[in-house]
Amino acid sequence: VLPERAGRALPAAGARGLPAEAAQGGRARRARLNGTARAFLVAGALVLAAGVALGAVGAHAAKSAPHPEAARLVQTAVLYQLVHGLGLVAVGALARASAPSRLLALAGGMLLAGVLAFCGSLYSLAFAAVSLGVLAPLGGSAFMAGWLALALWAALARD
Repeated sequence: VLPERAGRALPAAGARGLPAEAAQGGRARRARLNGTARAFLVAGALVLAAGVALGAVGAHAAKSAPHPEAARLVQTAVLYQLVHGLGLVAVGALARASAPSRLLALAGGMLLAGVLAFCGSLYSLAFAAVSLGVLAPLGGSAFMAGWLALALWAALARD
């Protein structure tokens, strides 16, 4: 008996010997996601996909980019984008597994804002030689705020 079934009756068998709740007429069940979980899982996956694409394109395009340090700028932006994309996926997974939380939503929002501001400003500088001014430090601050909100959420979470 599986631990989650301890002390409870096993479900009746359905098609192919599977529990009826799993079989559902041969169709796979779709995962149920709340709005926060869905938003951050989708955002994280898109950020990660874009990071891989920008890393591949950037490695080649940086050679002819107008900024002399374009390759280094792109490498830094891609690193931060991929790390924080994983953070967004983690926030989405935590949002799916827990009660709704403003701190968790704030954490994901700040991580996403950081990717857009920090990484976006580095890409702009690398590929167009256009500085977006204060956006890079604001994006870095958003990254820190996101991780701090996640830490606070974890510290305050009830068992």
